[in-house]
Amino acid sequence: MFRGTFIVLAVYAVGHPHFDGARPAVLDKPLTAFHKDVNSVARDGMKVLGAFDGARRWEYLAPVSAALGRAGQQ
Repeated sequence: MFRGTFIVLAVYAVGHPHFDGARPAVLDKPLTAFHKDVNSVARDGMKVLGAFDGARRWEYLAPVSAALGRAGQQ
């Protein structure tokens, strides 16, 4: 498990623009694409988790909102 994580982190790190001169030309596009994809997933994942958190918040507030609506109609 540790070795696999280390390999993925190493591949991700080598895709960073600072390593332009150290990468083989054949692997330049795949490594930079992997680096960009990981960054994109991390950025978009936070947005998705935030949306789920917002939906969960509304789920908790729905009974309170319904009770207030019923109280206001009486």
